[in-house]
Amino acid sequence: MKTFLLLLSLSLVLTQNRIYDAFYDDYNTLKAFFHSHSYSGGTLGCAVAVETLKIFKDDNIIERNIKKSKYMEKCIRDHFSDLDFVGDIRHLGMIGAVELVKDKNTKQPFDWKERVGYNIYQKAVKKGVLLRPIGNILYFIPPYIIRHDEIDKMIGVARASVIEYFKERK
Repeated sequence: MKTFLLLLSLSLVLTQNRIYDAFYDDYNTLKAFFHSHSYSGGTLGCAVAVETLKIFKDDNIIERNIKKSKYMEKCIRDHFSDLDFVGDIRHLGMIGAVELVKDKNTKQPFDWKERVGYNIYQKAVKKGVLLRPIGNILYFIPPYIIRHDEIDKMIGVARASVIEYFKERK
């Protein structure tokens, strides 16, 4: 049995006028972006987007996620605020971020070459949780259908992975 991945791209591209003008010209000048297939509203992608918007409305997704967001933020703060190597915790909507630092008081960052976030990500993956490390910041960007028990697991595994990583560094 073969498995296929279908990617339905649909996005919006915003830019300043000076950048837009640099690429706006007649077709034969070859100045245009030739990647319109990835952002120009293919019919299948648009149909899926319309259905997704209907689900958001019919299932009250935004209202439900406001509650999940508050739960997730509390969970992140409860699990990470006490750790010496956490410099900042940020949260907006369904995205949370934990910034890892050498010194909590000065916010001195780790050298990017150490790949602290990536090493913690690898530990979490082995425990069944996919984190999003960008440099020394761990991001939590769960799907909107996540349940509270899954938030608990995600945050708990992340904390355990962070603690494990820093114990091994000593």
